[in-house]
Amino acid sequence: MATWKELGDGSLAAAKHLFSAGQYRSSVSRAYYAAYCALTSSLAQQGVAFGRGWNNPPHEQLPRLVRGNLQAPEWQRREINHALRRLRLHREDADYRPAAEVGQIVARDCLRDASMIIQRMEAADDPG
Repeated sequence: MATWKELGDGSLAAAKHLFSAGQYRSSVSRAYYAAYCALTSSLAQQGVAFGRGWNNPPHEQLPRLVRGNLQAPEWQRREINHALRRLRLHREDADYRPAAEVGQIVARDCLRDASMIIQRMEAADDPG
């Protein structure tokens, strides 16, 4: 049984591999999911209960949960939410809008945003 952190780490590795292979749409999708998993892991560790009795938050509720529950300074919660919104927008373009331009620059920016979120969550979750 995998943890949210393991799912996130695997998704980030896949996003990087897909980027290197020129598969930018798939890279963007995996980058978003890596950030989603990292945030879900941190929120669950903090004891946040998710709606509908789920083990994870609905995608549309994640920004609100980050704002109201994430144990991080306000400026970091804002930074994370801005990156999360960009990631979700680009992921929706990549997965659902074939006419949308999802190229190397967008994919690179999504990798950067996902990596930042993951680094922030690892720092916040580190007890030492």
